[in-house]
Amino acid sequence: MDHALCARAHTLTREQTNVAHAVAASPDRITCVVGAAGTGKTTAIAVGARALEDAGLVVVGAAPSAQAARTLAASADIHAHTLHALLADPRGIAPGSVVVVDEGSMGDTRTLSALIQKAEERDARLVLIGDTAQLPGGRAEWTVR
Repeated sequence: MDHALCARAHTLTREQTNVAHAVAASPDRITCVVGAAGTGKTTAIAVGARALEDAGLVVVGAAPSAQAARTLAASADIHAHTLHALLADPRGIAPGSVVVVDEGSMGDTRTLSALIQKAEERDARLVLIGDTAQLPGGRAEWTVR
């Protein structure tokens, strides 16, 4: 996997390279990527996702809204769904896959809890991407802090 990362990381900043490596090589069930808008999180995620795919893993994207899912799909070239659609699809999370959740800080606690449970059942990893400046108020929410 390191070879696949090195082959693509030449255009990344040091921080983006660290993010791509964390996405591709972390042994953790859940990896959180936190950064302000415009810092290159999606670019780094795309490099990490390609390295995972090169290693034979399935990478699927998700986001709280349809627009965010479309943006993730277009900017990181990851097939993406809304969180609810992914959870409703019995084949949405393949065993051993990696699920990249963009706008993770906008997801509500109940939905993200269901996603974590399903990921555990499928022995899948989660990569939660968020921007703490986008946290909504007044409802059950998950934070990436």
